[in-house]
Amino acid sequence: MMALFIGTSFSSMVTPKFEIEIIQDDEILDIDEDIVMLEKAPFTIRVKVYEMEGIFMNASTDPKMFELGKEGKIMDFAFISSKTMNEAPENAARDLILSDGYYTYLAYNAEDGTNSFDQLEAGEGYFTGFRAIDKLSIKGEDKPLNFKKNKKDIYLFFITTTPDHKSEIGRFRVKLQWK
Repeated sequence: MMALFIGTSFSSMVTPKFEIEIIQDDEILDIDEDIVMLEKAPFTIRVKVYEMEGIFMNASTDPKMFELGKEGKIMDFAFISSKTMNEAPENAARDLILSDGYYTYLAYNAEDGTNSFDQLEAGEGYFTGFRAIDKLSIKGEDKPLNFKKNKKDIYLFFITTTPDHKSEIGRFRVKLQWK
C-alpha cells in the first residue's frame, strides 16, 4: 500500500523500490500511521528491495529523523556512505544498533553473495532479507541493552538512494512503540 492511505492500518509499507515489514512471534504486525506496537521481545525486520543493492536504515531513540517525514532535509545526506556503520556479515550479532547520526546498510551483493541478513531470498531483480533483532546496542557502548530495560520508543528511518548515493529515491519511517 502506498503512503496515500494515511490513517489506514496495514501490515507493510511499499515504496517504488522497497517494502518493509516488522514481524514478531511469526506474525506480521500492523503499521498504523507509521507506528507498530511491539512486545519488549525479539522481532524481525523484513526488507524486500527491488532493482538495487540495498537501503540505509537509521535506528534511534531520538525522533529527529522520524520527524523529517516524507520531505524534510536529511542532515549530512552527502556523507551517508561514510556514516554507515561496519557490522558483522549476515547479522551475526543479531542486534539493532541505535545511533542518532549513523546508518546500517541493509544490502545484498549479488556478485559475491555477501549480505547483512540472517536469511536471504534472492530473485530476478529483487531480494528479500530477514534481519532478526535479539537485542539492542547503542553505538559506542560495549554492553547490549535488554529489551525489558529499554523504556524509550525506537524510530526507524529507511532511505534508498541512487547507486552513487548522491540522490535520494525513497524513504519510509516507522516508530517501534512498546506495549
